[in-house]
Amino acid sequence: MKVYVRQEESRIHNDDIKWYLADESLWITKYDNYADIEKSMGNSYGSFNWLYEVNDTLLFEKESGKFSLAVISLSRKVNIMDHTAEKIVHKITGNLYLREKEHCSFEFDNRAYYDCDKDYLYSYSEKCICDKALVELSVTIDFSFFICSNSLVGWALKNASKHLKTASECKEENNERAAEWLKSYFTALKLWEEDENKTFALIKLLEEMQKYNDANSMAIKESLINILSF
Repeated sequence: MKVYVRQEESRIHNDDIKWYLADESLWITKYDNYADIEKSMGNSYGSFNWLYEVNDTLLFEKESGKFSLAVISLSRKVNIMDHTAEKIVHKITGNLYLREKEHCSFEFDNRAYYDCDKDYLYSYSEKCICDKALVELSVTIDFSFFICSNSLVGWALKNASKHLKTASECKEENNERAAEWLKSYFTALKLWEEDENKTFALIKLLEEMQKYNDANSMAIKESLINILSF
């Protein structure tokens, strides 16, 4: 996907970043439901076959070409990292624009990573890590796109656990232990994926979190319950 950048204020804010752990998706949008996103497709260019294909959704306004929203699939396994490889990047803040105003099929790299120590969720093409042409475009305080040679090659989310959301009603506040529990969740999930009989760590984590009803905790608990009901 060919794009370009303008250094101007973005209309997307930190509160618009929503990580739905149970649904395995990351939303960068002011919308809270699929119906509103579908309605906006008629006034947009970009990639939006996500209801039927594996494509990620990235919509841009038809008239201006300005980025309006994204729904990124995390249905493939999120890999746990103890550290993040250093990237040689030029960091800027601004808006993303579609270079060629047309529809397309687009998918980010199929690998996503979570750096437990930094609470950092990210995905980008490995070949671009040390490319001097790599640009990190901050769309909000915590969310960024990676661009290399005018092509969209990845994304990153700082303070990832603070953006965990659930469809259930809960307290809209952050739990300071969310990053710790998210690390435990992915560690337990890896054991379960290797052997589906190994549910002890998942059950233990669910019991430990049982009394918490904030948004971060509810998102992790919702995903745990879905797995244990599998």
